[in-house]
Formats: sequence, structure tokens, C-alpha cells
Amino acid sequence: MLKGIQSRLVLSYIVVIGVTLAVAMVALIIVARPLQTRLVELRLTAEIGRLTPKIQQALAQTPPTQRTPGEAIERIAQNLPELDDRLLVVTTQGTILFDSDSQWNGERVSLPKDSGIRLFSRQDDVRIGRGIAPNGTAMLFAARPLTPRVLIALAAPLPKTSIALFVDLWSGFVVAAIIAFFVALFLGWIIVRSVSTPLKQISAAATAVAGGDYAQRVPEKGPTEVKRVATAFNTMTRQVQSSQQAMKDFVSNVSHDLKTPLTSIQGFSQALLDGTAQDDAARQHAARIIFDEASRMRRLVDDLLDLARIDAGQVAVKRHPVDLNALMAVTLDGLAVQTAEKNIRVENKLPPLPQILGDGDRLKQVFTNILDNAIKYTPNGGRITILGAENGVSPDASTVIRARRQTPASNQFVKISISDTGAGIPKEELPRIFERFYQVEKSRKRPGGTGLGLAIAHNIVKAHGGHIDVASEPGVGTTFSVWLPAMPVRQK
Repeated sequence: MLKGIQSRLVLSYIVVIGVTLAVAMVALIIVARPLQTRLVELRLTAEIGRLTPKIQQALAQTPPTQRTPGEAIERIAQNLPELDDRLLVVTTQGTILFDSDSQWNGERVSLPKDSGIRLFSRQDDVRIGRGIAPNGTAMLFAARPLTPRVLIALAAPLPKTSIALFVDLWSGFVVAAIIAFFVALFLGWIIVRSVSTPLKQISAAATAVAGGDYAQRVPEKGPTEVKRVATAFNTMTRQVQSSQQAMKDFVSNVSHDLKTPLTSIQGFSQALLDGTAQDDAARQHAARIIFDEASRMRRLVDDLLDLARIDAGQVAVKRHPVDLNALMAVTLDGLAVQTAEKNIRVENKLPPLPQILGDGDRLKQVFTNILDNAIKYTPNGGRITILGAENGVSPDASTVIRARRQTPASNQFVKISISDTGAGIPKEELPRIFERFYQVEKSRKRPGGTGLGLAIAHNIVKAHGGHIDVASEPGVGTTFSVWLPAMPVRQK
């Protein structure tokens, strides 16, 4: 019943409003009676102060034969304005000589004694306090002397008791509670709608994504927390969509790269089996094609396994001091035949660089892959230039993910740049250049290799806590830059 956010929120509103009304009612009952009593006392005091001078003046003008206080006050009271309280003329012994309601004449009343509360004006003494009326009810009195033996007093009923106040206030609070209930329903509906509608949209979109529709997006609106959830969901779906597309491309490219050599192997194997290749030269040629294509498949599988191990964190990067100048020289020696075949001039302009802590074999694989890629796409007679910088700062130094058990981090990096004079890469293609099997020219078959070299290089550099980037201008050439953390300088 209370599983939905709307019912829970409305119930919480009702409970909060109900508790607030109850506390307000109790506080009002506690405060109301003393406050009412004080207000009545102040009213009686002010009224008795206003009436006493008029009555004294009227008594002074009354003939001596008519100065009996009761009779005189009765005549005087007829000329006084209508009073809200009961006017009494009482002897100091408590006998009532005059009652404005004509009910207590001749009765006795218990007035406040001298020990009661006193309010002093400049001239006269006003006694206020509780007294007992002839009918036995407690009343508030304010009295002032008219003569040494006669007092004039105003009487008012005591304010209602707490129970009476509760009875009087109960109906009003019930009405307030009913109004609050409908207000809570209305507010709850508005607030819950602003929260639940985006959540329902996110839920529906998540269900669609689970069903394979990765193009789902939800509006980023509503309260701040809900907007954050929507933003996170949209980011997640974009990443999932990108991953799914990359997976499709990956499977498609792997299938293509396996199908081509398998077709060649099958065709030339068939030629050997059915005797089409009759002479030794034809058989030698068929065997060479089969061997080359099998080697190509082996390289593809090795690269795929290498990537899988790197992604799974199963490849331990052995860390020891590495001389980058020597490493680059060895790498270039291994590629000398390829550069000579295309008459490519290699200019190694590396200055003496500080050593780094890393895996020399893996770093050689990085530079081999980058240089191999540059050689393949640089035309005959082109140029490859290798530059370096000591203590260069990586543009992504603050976001580099450092491997575990790495030496203390430093913002100082060694930078190596490898530039070629090839056709270049369009600007819109650069963000995807390190994706697996990604081809800049979709219609052009890669000139050898597996298409995984740059992806492997990117992962190895990342595992070293470094960063790799690419810049290119079509028709001018391409530059790959590698930043690797420099060894911290030991303090003497």
C-alpha cells in the first residue's frame, strides 16, 4: 500500500501537519488561559480606574440625605455607560450593597485580601485577584475604596479551563486538519510528479536498453538529484552504445582479417591437393603464400591475446631503469630494412634523455608499432623525424592513471615525438585513431599488419602511467607524441 513514493510522501506530509497542529493546539491551550487572565485583569484595572473618579464626583454632589452608598450608586449607575463587567458596591466585610445585575444585593462575597496582588497607581490602591461570588463560582475582581468602609468593584468570570478551551478549539483544528489533508495531497501530487515522471522515463529507457535499444536518451530535468541520475544514465547509454558499436566493428574486422588469409590458405592448399601446382616452382609459391598468411593469422591472434591480457591486467609491467636513447636506437635498427626498401630518411634528433622506470620490451613494442605505422603510410622518399624533450609536462598529467606499485608520482614527463610526411589523418578521424581495427580510409585495405598496433601502444603507455597523443594535418603528415613519467631525482 505504501510502496510508492507518492503515497509515502503524502503520508509523511499528513503526519508532519498532524503533529504540528497537535503541538500548536497544546501550546495554545497552555498559553491561552494565563494570557486571558492577564488581559481580563488589565481590563478590570483600567475600567475601575476610569469609573471610580466619576462615581466619587457623583457621590460628592449627592445631597447628604441621599448618600446611602447603595441607593446613591444605583442612581449613579443608571447614568453610566453600559458595562461589560459586573459592577458591585461592597463593604469591607464583603456585604454587597449594590449589584448591577440586581442578583447579589445583600449577599456576601469573598474579595481579594491585602495579601493578594496589588497594582498601585499614583493616588489610589487597586486590589485585583480572585474571589468567590455568592453563587460559589470563582471570579476575577478589581476593587478600589470609595469610603473607608465601602469598596467599588468590577467582577468578571475566570477564563475557561483547559478542557473548555480544548472543546472550543477542537472543531477549528478538525477543519484545519481536513484542509491540511487535501493540501498535503495536492502538494504531494505536484512534488511526486516532478520526481516520479523523470524516474519512470529513466526506468522505461533502462528497460529498452536491456532489450538492446542503445539509442535511448532521457530528458535531463526535474530536481537536482534526478537530473544527475538522468545525466549519468545518458552518459552510460552513450558509452554502452559506443562499446557495442566498437564490439560490432571489432567482430567485423576480426572476421574480415581472418577470412582473407583463410581464403588464401584454402585456395593454395586445394591447388596442392588436386595437383594444379604441378612444378616445384608453383608448389614453392603456394607453400610460401600459405606460410605468409598463416603467419599473418598468428600475429593477429597474438595481438588479440596481448590486448586481452592488458585489458584484464594480467600483463605485469616490469619496472627497471630504461635508457630511451638506447631503446630508440635498437628499435630503429630493427626497422632499417623496411625504411631502406621505401627509401625513407629517418632523422633521430633525440637529445640525451633522463632514464625512466618501465618495461623496456613493452616500450620497444610501443615505438615499433608507431614507427611501423609511419613507415607503411609514408610514401617512398619520405621522411620520419624523432624529437624529444626533457621534463616535458603531459597535457593530461592530472588525469593519467598510474599503475600500482609505481614509483612516487611526478608531474615531470619525458616526451618523444615521431613525425612522418605521409598523407595525414582527417581531423574528424583523430579521436578514434587508437580504437582497435579502426581504419581511416574504410575502402583501403591496411598494408599488412593486424590493425591493433596503435591500440596496443595506447594501453602499454597507459599502463606505465603515461599518455599518448596524435596530431595530424592532411597533406603534411602525422605526429605521435608519447609522454612517460621521468624517474624522480633523488635528494642528496
